[in-house]
Amino acid sequence: MGALIQTVGPPAVAFVLAGGFATIELLTTRYRHTYFLLLPPFRCWALYIYAFMYATVGLALALVLTYLIQARVLRVEGLGLDQSWLRALYVGVATKGFLQFSVVSIGEERIGPATIMKAFEPAILHAITIDEDNLVKNYLDPYAQRYPVVADVRKRILDDVPANMPKQERQAFEMDISTTTLGGQDESRRRRRIRLRWER
Repeated sequence: MGALIQTVGPPAVAFVLAGGFATIELLTTRYRHTYFLLLPPFRCWALYIYAFMYATVGLALALVLTYLIQARVLRVEGLGLDQSWLRALYVGVATKGFLQFSVVSIGEERIGPATIMKAFEPAILHAITIDEDNLVKNYLDPYAQRYPVVADVRKRILDDVPANMPKQERQAFEMDISTTTLGGQDESRRRRRIRLRWER
């Protein structure tokens, strides 16, 4: 049993950490205001595909590194790298950074692990953004229904403008709000304003 844990455990740690760190980095940089809408299961499959993608790469890196060390092709020393559990920890944490690495740059084209990611990561990120937009709309619908009169929405938004906002920005913001037209475009902007207030 101990040998099985020693064999399976480190790659599993690398798998979990690689997927987890990549997902946390994505949520805290792009979706820091809406992460709680994306995380619940079955809401955003693309997010879990993104996590699984990085987790799989972390697992593969851990297995390849272990194989090279055991075959004496590669020798690592220091910082606990000779211990499989610590190696798995380092691999899991570093996977995201490794996949951003380019070996050679030819003009604007980067060649390396980053090239592999460019093949499918943009499509996954686009799917996450679409899911996020739909989830935000569903989340804001009850709040939008509470303010059906556009004039009331304008007044509430203008009343909530921070007092320390620079004068030029404030004037531009007030003009944008005041010139909002009625109809579908107005409804779209109203939702956007409510979302901005909520994120603030």
